[in-house]
Amino acid sequence: MLDVAFNNLRQRKLRTILTILGVSVALQLYLTLNNLMATFELDMLRQYQAFAGKVYVEQTMPNSEGWQGFPNAASSIEAITASQVLALDDVDRAHSSALVFVPLVPSTIPNNPPSVLAVGIEPGHESALLGSAGIEMGRATLDSENSVILGHGAAAYFGRSGGSTAFIGMEDMLYGIESEREAVKPGDEIEVQGRKFSVAGVLAPATQFVDGIVMMDLATAQDVFNRPAAVSAVVLATESIEAVDRLAGDVETQFGDLRASSEAQLLSKARQWVDVQNTFFGMINNTVVAVVVVVVTIVMVVAVMERRREIGVLRAIGAQRWKIFAMVLTESMTICLLGALTALPLSIAYTGLLWRMPVDVTVILAWLPIVAVAIPVGVLASLLPAWQALRVDPLDALRYE
Repeated sequence: MLDVAFNNLRQRKLRTILTILGVSVALQLYLTLNNLMATFELDMLRQYQAFAGKVYVEQTMPNSEGWQGFPNAASSIEAITASQVLALDDVDRAHSSALVFVPLVPSTIPNNPPSVLAVGIEPGHESALLGSAGIEMGRATLDSENSVILGHGAAAYFGRSGGSTAFIGMEDMLYGIESEREAVKPGDEIEVQGRKFSVAGVLAPATQFVDGIVMMDLATAQDVFNRPAAVSAVVLATESIEAVDRLAGDVETQFGDLRASSEAQLLSKARQWVDVQNTFFGMINNTVVAVVVVVVTIVMVVAVMERRREIGVLRAIGAQRWKIFAMVLTESMTICLLGALTALPLSIAYTGLLWRMPVDVTVILAWLPIVAVAIPVGVLASLLPAWQALRVDPLDALRYE
């Protein structure tokens, strides 16, 4: 019966190919959504690891129980208040700093860090935010009020935009900041808000946040973006890891309108958001699987209806019911498995062209469950047409022969 099943698929090549393509497109959406969330969660974890032993202070927002993304550019703290926070006991002042965040190019993915983000920081305190991020070219220190340190992605963006944020086109909005053009290098000039800056260094590829930063002198950022008496957040390093919770409590006790979070608290709130998103995307993926089952079922029902006479002949010459069932099941499984196998290259092309997401071994590992999903999908899609095939009466099918 297997050769009969494969022969049926070959005889109806166009319908078979179109069905496989439909299954492949649906399953690549399943794979893309899984890869998108896994990539985001991994990147978020790596970014918050930079806050180990530190306290992140921002303005308490109306929706303080929810996760508002990182960094929250809507946060605003008076510069005087930020100075008082930095003067608290247990603060390691050399590795702490007030910060200004100003998005220059928004992210293509909701709640992700901006694709290009201006960051004002106190010179000499760059490690407060960068943590262990490595330098690819030049220096990781600001040597003047007109120097900047660029993330790997920001360097690529300014290389494509001619060194200015004035050239933010539709391609940047849709496809992110990756480009085949040569990125800017230390010694090059870029323009931000009409002001010229010299590139002091370019950071090695790291997280989405670090890759997109344009780090500049804090006072310069306040001047350029018209925030003379305000900052966005404060990062506090502590003298010892045991002092983190105590320092966070002191901040919230003495400054009621501020929220202080440790690495663990940042991760906890972010994971709550990730759980909500996973639930949402899980509903989409379940719908995708249901659609695949329905599409393959429809195709197989039509195929059985077209072959009633053939099935009647097989029954008349002694084909057992389980062999008829196996024939229909084989056709359904073949379509679903071929669709799953071709879903991987489609997903790689989709994520690469639209989202500019990296393709690594995690994508391959995420693809394996898709192949596993195709098996029960093929079985479910074969049940109704197989039931119809088993009900074919040989005499009725051959009546007009």
